Amino acid sequence: MVAYPLRTLHVTSPFGIRKDPMDRRRKRMHSGLDLQARYDRVYTMLPGKVTAVSYSENGGYYVSIDHGICVCSYLHLSKMMVKKGQRVYAGQLIAISGNSGKRTTGPHLHISCRWSDGKYFDPMLILKFVTRQLSNKKWYGSNNHHTGHTVSRIQKQQEASPQPLFRQIRLGENLWWRR
Repeated sequence: MVAYPLRTLHVTSPFGIRKDPMDRRRKRMHSGLDLQARYDRVYTMLPGKVTAVSYSENGGYYVSIDHGICVCSYLHLSKMMVKKGQRVYAGQLIAISGNSGKRTTGPHLHISCRWSDGKYFDPMLILKFVTRQLSNKKWYGSNNHHTGHTVSRIQKQQEASPQPLFRQIRLGENLWWRR
């Protein structure tokens, strides 16, 4: 099973070199992906084991999950709903997004992913994998079909909604479905 980390996805700052939001005169490596989120529920994208539930000065409150081939961390949280050592399934509620930490300009969800060797990679790789997996299960892309696949049975129970939900994976790529 796979799931998206938020109900609605809108990338506000991609992985890679960018202007530093704290000092617009400098460029700096952004080793994660920022998604628009205003104190929204955060879900794990893949099953795994929680390896950290903690606080860092720059990233604020965060949760890290080991998925076997990689570790994904969810940062700038306002509330954490899991404990270190806990096993989680894809689509499980793990936190509430927020604005914690020193390096934030407002509420959002920052996701960073590292391979087993510790090297960071673009979390969009995981989001594209999730999209491909869901597309194999009655996924309907950017068209007028407003029906689709339930991300997970438990998530459906937690957030049953008859309304279509909008998810923007990257600029220009709009995806709709109904849970």
